[in-house]
Amino acid sequence: RKPRPRPKGPEYVDFDVLDDLEPLVEEMREDADAQFELLLGGHPRNAIVACWDRFEEQAERVHASRKQWETSSEFTLRLLDAVSADADAVSRLEALYREARFSEHEIDEGRRQAAVDALRTIHATLGIGAGAR
Repeated sequence: RKPRPRPKGPEYVDFDVLDDLEPLVEEMREDADAQFELLLGGHPRNAIVACWDRFEEQAERVHASRKQWETSSEFTLRLLDAVSADADAVSRLEALYREARFSEHEIDEGRRQAAVDALRTIHATLGIGAGAR
């Protein structure tokens, strides 16, 4: 008689639990002017990319770290979700970032303005509802 294979236990998944989101929310709020300055300066393509990358820099300053398996964008999305930033605005800004980062066509002032609008909404909603999670 063959022994049955034992059922495997739950798989261990390594992830950060941000118990206290307030330092990240505060860092994002305190850095808002610098982030908008990046977005409003230079060529629209570079400005949008720099604006999106700034979220990762803000997280690093409060010691929130990216996992080995996470892309930069996945990390940024995870953190913006954790601080309850408006999901539609985050999606719009992420789409503009991807277009600016990976496309070859011209990125114009209209796209920069769309990014400014999305960033304003993101900053206006930071931390709203984060405590309820």
